[in-house]
Amino acid sequence: MRLLQIRLPTPFLISMLNLENKVKSTGTRLKLDKRNGLFQVMDSTYQLQFCRKERSILYTSGVSKRINSLARTYFQNEIPEDFQGTFIDCGANVGELSLFVAKKYNCKILAFEPEPREYQCLSNNLFSFDSALAFNKALWEENKELTFYSSPQTADSSLIPSEPNQERIVIQAVTLDTLLSDDELSKGIIIVKIEAEGAEPEVIRGGRELLRKAALVLVDGGPERGFLKEKTEPQNDLELYNLGFEKVPGNSTRCQVYVRDKKRS
Repeated sequence: MRLLQIRLPTPFLISMLNLENKVKSTGTRLKLDKRNGLFQVMDSTYQLQFCRKERSILYTSGVSKRINSLARTYFQNEIPEDFQGTFIDCGANVGELSLFVAKKYNCKILAFEPEPREYQCLSNNLFSFDSALAFNKALWEENKELTFYSSPQTADSSLIPSEPNQERIVIQAVTLDTLLSDDELSKGIIIVKIEAEGAEPEVIRGGRELLRKAALVLVDGGPERGFLKEKTEPQNDLELYNLGFEKVPGNSTRCQVYVRDKKRS
């Protein structure tokens, strides 16, 4: 059903999804900005831009429900209510989680997204927050030129190939440790979220010095690595254990939460 909807002409798709949200009383409305070709979805809490037509079906139950559900999946209620430090969003896409954090916490946000069009939306979505910065960078375990395998329609773009016929782009990848200095970090707690479509271990290895200063790390270790769709959770566990973290038991099969092990610090 949803796949058939995606194939509809854009005006019909938007009208259908707006009608669905009206019936569900979500208070959410979608529209297309013809000046820049970007989609907008909004309710009384959030206003968000995105660039891919396929993404519109994510908001069929409302934009707030989508963002709040994503936050529960990643954060699992582990972020303290008085958080005022730095939130580092590695693999931010259009910035849904960064936007959630920006609205809820008085903190600095540093968000990274390698896809050019997704980065454009990310930058626009965070523009009104003075404490938020967006970077059009791909993160890796060393600074080097690499092939980036692009699949933006399915949000599966990565420095590790995972599908046949992915578009290939040569880019300069960088490490978190090289990119971020102490001057760019706020005082207080550092929280790092990593979602790299299967390249999470490499991002962790490229940010070891930064992660040693972090109190909380949130990682998508699901089955997304390479053509075999392998989980990165076991490797992430080892990398972060060696940096002084322990994994918080949880029910999420997508995101794992790691906290600083004070006994080993």
